[in-house]
Amino acid sequence: MADPARMLDALRDIHVPVGGDSGPILTMILIGCAAAIALTLALRPRLRRWGAVRRSALEVLAGSRSLEPAERLAAQAVLLRRLVRTIDGDTAARLQGAAWLDCLDRLFATHFFTEGEGRNFGEALYRPHASQDVDALDASLARLFARISR
Repeated sequence: MADPARMLDALRDIHVPVGGDSGPILTMILIGCAAAIALTLALRPRLRRWGAVRRSALEVLAGSRSLEPAERLAAQAVLLRRLVRTIDGDTAARLQGAAWLDCLDRLFATHFFTEGEGRNFGEALYRPHASQDVDALDASLARLFARISR
């Protein structure tokens, strides 16, 4: 075996590069930060508006809970029309029948209106019957409104 003292003397010191060129990296970081700030400022009004639409829809829905079942169902239908008009424009809000239910499913990314209890907001709205569970409809609408992202 070799002498440990000689082996240690043979080792060289570690040399760290001095003053590397970090200019391009710092420039890229600054550009990225500036772009993130600009994007945040540009989207802020839209995000605030989306939150306002969601809050308003949930408030109106909560306000309709004190109504009688038939009036409550009508108030929910009016709220859906107003909400669709706000999100997707007048043309979508004027749809009727199956096209209206398809529009609702598209906007809320669900099948609740064409395949579920949401069918009560189509032609069944004008032919009320005893099997309508307005409380279940209200709970389902509240869940859908909470997901509003536009």
